[in-house]
Amino acid sequence: RYDEEQTCAYRCPRLTAGECFLRRLTRSICGECTVMTPSIYIIGSLKHERPAIIASLMRNHGFEVFDDWRSAGAEGDKHWREYEQHRGRSYLEALKGRACRNVLNFDMGNLRRCDGAMLVMPAGKSGHLELGFCVGLGKPTVILLQDPNPADWDCMVAMAGLVTDNVTEAANYFNKEFRRAPAPV
Repeated sequence: RYDEEQTCAYRCPRLTAGECFLRRLTRSICGECTVMTPSIYIIGSLKHERPAIIASLMRNHGFEVFDDWRSAGAEGDKHWREYEQHRGRSYLEALKGRACRNVLNFDMGNLRRCDGAMLVMPAGKSGHLELGFCVGLGKPTVILLQDPNPADWDCMVAMAGLVTDNVTEAANYFNKEFRRAPAPV
């Protein structure tokens, strides 16, 4: 039997069972519950293997990781362009097409669903837009640099919650943001 006044199953002192159930359904965290596994959206370039390596390391740190966008393959954008050009469409027309809308809805839905996001450098325009979207939603965000002293500097990367070149530091940042103990690695 469901009782609204029961205490949270995860023993969150600030929530009733009903509130905790609803928050777990929407994947938000009450601030006291440390049981839920946060989901991190790995943002990166289709052309590089580094996002897959970082995704694996973050899984080892105990996070649920979303990087399914990589299934399009290293040349996914090129194949989409060729397909649309073969149909006689310009770039502006292709952006309004069903293929583009499906990819956009897939990525945006998962960016909304995930609890945090990590931009793995190097990355292109899409990656930076995705991270900015997550910053705007108030999600914890990390930029994982490939080089701690890049040739091109940019002040705007400071809008991310953390800029680092260290995966363990990134995992610790997310653990702190989600108020959970680090997983044994």
